[in-house]
Amino acid sequence: MKPVFKDFLRAACEFYDISEADMMGKSRKAILAQPRHVMVYAYKIYSGALYTEVANRMGRDHTTIINSVRFVENLLDGIKPVKSLTVEAGDVAYITKRAEGMAAMRRPITAAASFGSDWADCDMSQLEC
Repeated sequence: MKPVFKDFLRAACEFYDISEADMMGKSRKAILAQPRHVMVYAYKIYSGALYTEVANRMGRDHTTIINSVRFVENLLDGIKPVKSLTVEAGDVAYITKRAEGMAAMRRPITAAASFGSDWADCDMSQLEC
C-alpha cells in the first residue's frame, strides 16, 4: 500500500517526538513549525499532491504549504534563515521510509481476514452464547 497523509503525520511525530495535535496545530514556535514544514515537504514530494490538497489536510492555506516546501528546500540547500535551524536529507528520507513502513502494515480488512479463515465457513447456529 502507498503511504497516505496520516502515515507521514505519524512518522514525523514519532521522529520529532511531538504529538499529532502539536503537528497539526497553529503554533509558530520553531520547535513545532520546523517539524511541520519537514512533514509537509516529505508528503508533498512523495505524493505529488497539489498544494491545495495538502493545505486542506493541514487546515491551512495553499500559500502556507508553498512556504513550507520552499523553507525545507532552502534548508536542504544550506540556506538558513536562522543559524540554529537544520534539516538533513536523512530526516526527510527517514520520515518517508517510516511512512512507507506504516502503510505496509495496514492491510485491507475483509470479513474472512478479520475473524480468521476458520470463521469464514462457520455455522453460526452451532455457537454457544
